[in-house]
Amino acid sequence: METRGFFFIRGSLLPSQPLFCAMNRLTAIVWLLTAALSGCAQKEAPAPPAAVRQKPTPEKVYTYVEQMPQLPGGGGQQAIGMELLKRLMRQPLPPIDLRQQYTGSATVYFEVNSTGTVQHVKLLRATGSASVDSALVTVTKKLPRFIPGYQNGKPVTVSLTMPFSCINPQ
Repeated sequence: METRGFFFIRGSLLPSQPLFCAMNRLTAIVWLLTAALSGCAQKEAPAPPAAVRQKPTPEKVYTYVEQMPQLPGGGGQQAIGMELLKRLMRQPLPPIDLRQQYTGSATVYFEVNSTGTVQHVKLLRATGSASVDSALVTVTKKLPRFIPGYQNGKPVTVSLTMPFSCINPQ
């Protein structure tokens, strides 16, 4: 396409003077062929690989839902605390800890997932006795399967925190 003495080739201008008009046309044709063969011509974006690995999106963790998780017998937060205390009393402690006089409070954090199992148990505040703290974490991990919490009619993961006060009378 020739317009007012210039060739328009894919956005670039080639001057065409009467003396070199044939040479410029030849140069333009060679340039177009070279661009087409070397891949300079516009290409479509390559298709993404067939098996694209995507990271699974982590499930949202709620702190409060329409129906909170509960143990199969019911009773809410109070029943969970009593179950933890009952299991903690059955947990054997080293004799040296029983002779020590300590008073402390602990807070344990855990999540009940959408299937009702306990996961991600952490001690947010420790009692001061390493064996009591580890026993509290162990007992929390061994809690029975919960009835999961529900939000909008669907089971969801819910985080719970339980405070404990430890008093060793002597």
